[in-house]
Amino acid sequence: MQFIADIPPSCGPLSGIAASLAKIHTAHLLALAIDMPLMTENYLHSICGAIEPGRGVVAKIDNRAEPLAAVYPREADVDFRTALTGSDFSLQNVVHHLVASGKLLEISVTEQDRRLFRNVNNVSHVDAWIVGG
Repeated sequence: MQFIADIPPSCGPLSGIAASLAKIHTAHLLALAIDMPLMTENYLHSICGAIEPGRGVVAKIDNRAEPLAAVYPREADVDFRTALTGSDFSLQNVVHHLVASGKLLEISVTEQDRRLFRNVNNVSHVDAWIVGG
C-alpha cells in the first residue's frame, strides 16, 4: 500500500481522488469512504461489473450521487484537476459532469441496498444501528 497525499491545496475528497487518479497504473480507481462500514464486497463487485473502458460507475440514491462509493476511470483525471482550479469543490458537480460526458454511469441503489451507504463516524453508531437496525 502507498500513501498518496491530496493535491494541494487540500479541498476535501476532491483533492484525494484527483491525487489518486494521477498515480494509478490501472484503468479504474475504486473510491470508497472509510465511514461506510456496512458496504459489502458483493456490492462492490456488482458495481465493478458495470465498468467499461473509459467509463466508471457511481451509485445513486434518489437524485444524489454517492461519489465516495464509485469507480472512476483513469480518464476522469483531467476533470478532477480542472475542478481543483475553480472555486467549487463539490464532488456532486464533478460527478454530474462526468455522467454528462459519458465517463460515469449512474446506477440506482435499491431500497434493500441503501443500508450499505449508511455513513457513520464512530463505532458506537455502527453497533447501535446494527442492533437496532
